[in-house]
Formats: sequence, structure tokens, C-alpha cells
Amino acid sequence: MDSRRGLKDKVALLTGAAGDIGSATATRLCSDGCIVVLTDLASKSDDLRRLRERLLESNPPARILTIPADVTEEDDVKKLISQTVTKFGKIDFLFNNAGIQGPFAPTDKYPSDAFAQIMKINVHGVFLCLKYASEAMIASGNGGVIVNTASLAGLVGPTNMVAYASSKHAVVGMTKSAAKDLARHGIRVCAIAPGILEGKMWDSQVKGQARCRAPAESEDEMIRSQATSMLNGTPMKRLGRLDEVSSVVSFLFSDDASYMTGTITNIDGGRFT
Repeated sequence: MDSRRGLKDKVALLTGAAGDIGSATATRLCSDGCIVVLTDLASKSDDLRRLRERLLESNPPARILTIPADVTEEDDVKKLISQTVTKFGKIDFLFNNAGIQGPFAPTDKYPSDAFAQIMKINVHGVFLCLKYASEAMIASGNGGVIVNTASLAGLVGPTNMVAYASSKHAVVGMTKSAAKDLARHGIRVCAIAPGILEGKMWDSQVKGQARCRAPAESEDEMIRSQATSMLNGTPMKRLGRLDEVSSVVSFLFSDDASYMTGTITNIDGGRFT
């Protein structure tokens, strides 16, 4: 705990909290002593409730609030920020994590409605949370830290993921621009860029990419071949663990990272080198 200075009793708001990265980060921040506000879609309310119960069981003194919200709806985001400030008096940290991966298809066959949906969630939703959380941080006069979830796909251009890659490139640009705008208010803005990780997105990515290949093999063979290819493209030859992501988020929120802003931190086993 001593190496994570400045986290105890800080108010941390996490979007996309019901997902793999969100729940792992909530677990880490609770153990760091943060007051945690968990948000996700109303349809994920049961998942949020179970996450809260699990966190309280392992961290009995923890203070945890769940608020359902759709980050693409401006009124929802305003209410989310307002309810957090009303309950705890401030927002110190925002983990701006909500997002979706979307379908897999080559650019010429990519469905335009899916492209629009991904951009709405992964770009506009991130912007709305960034805008209103930073507004609350400025009003408090205490500064703050915002960590956006980008992706390795925001630094390279993976095949069959034109919408996701575009959205995460936008998050990278948003992070760098906002870091400059908000520095004078004592607000740091960083992003993480995970590579291939354990969990649901790995499963969907392997299957999605495999199905885009020429069907010369059976589906099972294509999936195994695709997984091997992706792992072999990572110098460390393995998937990243979720706790290896959450620990970086914890570091970026901490005073140990106090001279870091506008940075995009790769968590990718050396894939982008």
C-alpha cells in the first residue's frame, strides 16, 4: 500500500465495471483503499450487484456504490457524475473503461450500423464521461486523474476490426488532447493500451478472426490456428492477466505517476515493439 501513495479514501468512478477489465480494476482499487463507484448498463445491474457483494466480502470496510448508466446518453452521464458527487462530495479518479469490441469483418464488408454503434460507445461515450468528470474535478478544485481504456488496436491497425481500431485511435487522440487542456487544473489524463488478455474479449477475438479466414480448415482447427498465431506474435508468448492491467491503472492513479499525463501505456507482452 505504501508504494501506491494517495489512493486511500479517494473516490474512483469506473465505467464498464461489469466487464473483465472493469471488475478486475474495481477489485484492485478496493484493495488500495479507494471508495469505488461502479457503473454499467441497467441490463448489467445483477452483475454489478454480484461484483459489489464480492468486493464487500473480501474488503469489509470498503465503501462501494453501484449506479446504472448508459455512457452514450448525456443525461445518464450527468446524473452519474451528480449522484457520485452528491454521495461522496467529489470525484478523484475516473477509469473511463466502457466499450465494445463489435463484429469482425474486412473493411469492404463491415456493417455500417455496427461501425456507428461502436463509435458511439467507444468514442462519444468516452468523451461524455471525460467531459463531465473533468468538469466536476475542476469544480472541486482538487484536481484528479482520468485513465481511458484504449487498446493495442489504437496504435496499430488489426485486420477485420476497422471500427474498433478507429474508435481506439480516437481514444488515444482524445487522451493526448485532454491532457493538455486539463493540466492547468491539476488533472492528469492517461490511457492504457492492452494487448491480448485473458477473458471474454480474447475468446470473441480468436473466434471472430478465425471465421474471417478462408474456410480451408474446420472451425475448431481455424480457432486453434488463430490462437497460436496471435500468441506467437507476442514476444512473451502468453495472454496478459487481468490483474496485470488493473495494477497499471492503480499505478497511474497513484502519486507515483504524478508527472505522467498524456501517456499511452502499453500492456501487451512486447507485441507493439
